[in-house]
Amino acid sequence: MTKIAEFANTPVYVLKSGAQPICPTILSDDSGLNCICVYGFSEKLIYDQFVKSASQALTPYPLVKGYLANRIAEAEVAETDGVYPTLVILDATDPSQPCLSAATMASVLRSQEEKAKQVPIEYELVFDSETTSYQFKSDLTTVTA
Repeated sequence: MTKIAEFANTPVYVLKSGAQPICPTILSDDSGLNCICVYGFSEKLIYDQFVKSASQALTPYPLVKGYLANRIAEAEVAETDGVYPTLVILDATDPSQPCLSAATMASVLRSQEEKAKQVPIEYELVFDSETTSYQFKSDLTTVTA
């Protein structure tokens, strides 16, 4: 069965709390894999909506190519230690949104370098209110985060 590619606007911002980009609470699953991700936003209106529903003070920061390249390189080095690919959550509007879309940082970096307006959606994240965590699903694997 062939999956039809879906796309989202290419993110150009992250939100930071202090000096660090924010991300959902990350939990390891039974396989010991860890997911590294950030929230990415394609425009101010979307991250403004997210900020209104967040409980912490957040500030926007450009999602720069150097940041993406460094996270990708770190993940490649740590891959043998059970680190899951680095992901960018695409245009979330709430910190506990029921369903999120995500792309790998490599795809987002490629879209930025090519000045593409859109990036392919590679993962779906489903919120579990009992654990306040997300389950990442792809065609190849499922990882709890």
